[in-house]
Amino acid sequence: MKILFVALSVALGWGLRGEIGGEQGALIPGVLLGLSLALSSGKESWIKNIAIIGSASAFGMSLGGIQSYGLLIGYTMCRDMLNVTYGYLMLAIVGGLWGAFAGGILGMVLPGEKLRIRFWVPLIIILYIGGELCYYILIELIGIRMTPPRAENWAWVLGAILALLAVNIYLKDTRTVRLVLKGFLAGGIGFMFGESLQVYGRFLGPEFDWWKVMEISFGFVMGGGLAIAIFTEFEGEEKQWEVSSATHILAILVVTAFVPLVTLYNMLEGFEEKQILLRTTLWQDPYFNILLRGVALAILSLLILFATEKRKGLIGKLDIHNLGIFLFTWSVWSNGWITQMKMALPQQGTTSVIIHYIFLLIMILLSVWSVWKIPAPTSGQLTETQACTVCPIRKGLTNTAVVLLLILIIIPLLALLFAGTSILTHTGVMPPNIRPRF
Repeated sequence: MKILFVALSVALGWGLRGEIGGEQGALIPGVLLGLSLALSSGKESWIKNIAIIGSASAFGMSLGGIQSYGLLIGYTMCRDMLNVTYGYLMLAIVGGLWGAFAGGILGMVLPGEKLRIRFWVPLIIILYIGGELCYYILIELIGIRMTPPRAENWAWVLGAILALLAVNIYLKDTRTVRLVLKGFLAGGIGFMFGESLQVYGRFLGPEFDWWKVMEISFGFVMGGGLAIAIFTEFEGEEKQWEVSSATHILAILVVTAFVPLVTLYNMLEGFEEKQILLRTTLWQDPYFNILLRGVALAILSLLILFATEKRKGLIGKLDIHNLGIFLFTWSVWSNGWITQMKMALPQQGTTSVIIHYIFLLIMILLSVWSVWKIPAPTSGQLTETQACTVCPIRKGLTNTAVVLLLILIIIPLLALLFAGTSILTHTGVMPPNIRPRF
């Protein structure tokens, strides 16, 4: 059930991300991925450091948001096997890179051993150099183009991932290497599967926002795949983290304030584009006033949480399970409620209202699930019921070569399968506004 909990959380996050887009929007599924993983894990150390895991996951997922894939979606709706297969394969690469980087960052954070500034600052520099170097070689020198004339930022993400792999190979951290590969597999399958549903729905189903269906299903598959990978790799392991109070406070602020306020800022920009909001002097400016109230609400909510725990007699000791539930539900409702404001835009029709009601139902379900169905962690070793529930498949998936082989076999086969079935949905005239790659 915990895998389903994580998958549904990321599905919601990806649906909300679609209201914003880009790397900023990708913070939402990222933070929900990390928080749901920690909260449902049953590991005391993970829940105690849930804000750090959520923050790391948010930034790990964010990088993939710089990639462009709009034209790839169009390629999958062509009528010839070459263009459609190419579209699905490239979506697999984009989605795979998205999942790979998120999986790699989580793989480095979850053991609790690499949380020093002196480790992460050089790592970030190495990742940046790797991204720049790979982009220069593949795009500037060789001239490889995935989606001309769009930006080719996939090459930058690929370079960062290759640098991440190189660092972990040097550190002999084969588990993180496997999580990068498993993240690629989960993201690649998820994006192809989600897009296939969009194609089937657009040409065979009723009029609906099938793009949103694609986003939600992509998030569900990738989130579930990452959950299986992470719970398998860390099964039965429980270590104590050594993290400073300042790091905890910073991570809590990222989860409670930074991510929701970035979401809010992007929604306000959308309102400004529709001339619903007008910029003025600082103290009358709607951006300033709404963001200021958002910061105040985040701080007030944290103070209420700490005050409640103190009234229980736990002065100086915050119940980690309650903190985990608070951070998760706060992230669900703050980001979810902000994106609900998009319904205030004049052009929103019936389909948008239905989609947002679906979001609302998922938000309620996840909140109830987190409060009443997820047990508090126990100290020490995990019990049998808390241990990973995917044991039958873990042996093969703990072998790096096997995971790499699965990527090389499954991704192309699924691309051919989805391409063939997609073409059958609209034989005849080329759909309007669709431009082939070849």
